[in-house]
Amino acid sequence: MNEALVIGAGIVGVSTALALQERGWTVTVIDRKEPGCETSFGNAGILQREAVAPYAMPLGPGFLLGVLLGRRNDVRARWRELAWQAGALVRYGFHSTPARHALLSAAYESLIRTSLAAHRDFIDASGAGSLVRRTGYREYFRNPRVFEAAARRSKEMAARHGLNLAVMDAAALQAAEPAITEPGAGAIHWLDPWSVSNPGRLTTAYAAALVARGGHIVGAEVTAIRATATGWTAKTAGRDWSAPHLVLAAGPWTPRLLAGLQIRVPMVYKRGYHRHYTAPVPLNVPMLDTDHGYVATPVEQGLRITTGAHLARLHLPPDYAQLASAETAARGILDIGRADEIQPWTGTRPCLPDMIPLIGESTRLPRLWVNFGHGHQGLTLGPASGRHLAALMSSEPPATAPEPFLPARYGF
Repeated sequence: MNEALVIGAGIVGVSTALALQERGWTVTVIDRKEPGCETSFGNAGILQREAVAPYAMPLGPGFLLGVLLGRRNDVRARWRELAWQAGALVRYGFHSTPARHALLSAAYESLIRTSLAAHRDFIDASGAGSLVRRTGYREYFRNPRVFEAAARRSKEMAARHGLNLAVMDAAALQAAEPAITEPGAGAIHWLDPWSVSNPGRLTTAYAAALVARGGHIVGAEVTAIRATATGWTAKTAGRDWSAPHLVLAAGPWTPRLLAGLQIRVPMVYKRGYHRHYTAPVPLNVPMLDTDHGYVATPVEQGLRITTGAHLARLHLPPDYAQLASAETAARGILDIGRADEIQPWTGTRPCLPDMIPLIGESTRLPRLWVNFGHGHQGLTLGPASGRHLAALMSSEPPATAPEPFLPARYGF
């Protein structure tokens, strides 16, 4: 029987373990925290089937100057952090050029295309259907000219990729969302995405299904990994864990583990924040404020406001200025009520410079597999990328061509 250790109990790690289990593997998942308690917990909860292209770095001088001067809310950074991440950011900029981004988007879409089907199977297997809404999500616009141009581009994209949308003027938006106090110019309603009322609980439901089928989840911090004569060993404070195969699916912490093997993977660390509000009239559908880069989404805890990207290393203390600006902007269009927590949540998106996750086996170290770097779409892509890797590990052809995702492109 095939056996593997999976490091990381977020949506990607748990989904990888479930997908391996589907193929008859014995799997042990190791994480210092409970399943779904880090990045998988704090996102906007949208399964973005319409996200057929990865999030590129805007390259216009106005955007870059706005970030450098702290005038934008969708992306924030301090000069010191920009300098620390400079190498990865330069590569991110290169891969965001139109020709390069178009090439990468073709690979990205091939994985996104399978995302909802993979989630559907895991949702059914875990009994998590009550957490999921199949009502899409909206992009909100204030400026009529910007709205008109965005609607035109979105219709063209939808036609190319077989997606569904509705363009809503201000009156239609106000009728559909009584919670909105200022309908602006209108909204684009993407109809294909699903949303989740509690992203953390979705991951824990998948983890419970894994355990119910005989999988194991170990609460321990992996401090090092090493190859052995029979496979791989993960070192924790309590004991060593060994198996013939090892999967690294620890999101933004994966590069640290790889560094112990003398493998360097550049990463753009995009921190995000959220807070919950009492919102007397709830939103019906998650909504992105395109001017300010935050998402307002209805969840079990109330109305969740999530921020854009704050470029910051993992160990740095939180800076809630971005969240405060998002709250101010949200109060201009919604009655969000009062904040429901003293301490906002913070987590980090693991973004690779070429915006494509690493999924596959190391060419340098046999039976070392990776599944990380999903950026803004870890929740969306967790099950799809888990099944993709499980197929490769089982010597089966995955649903998507594997070459664009293999770790060889980063030299390992």
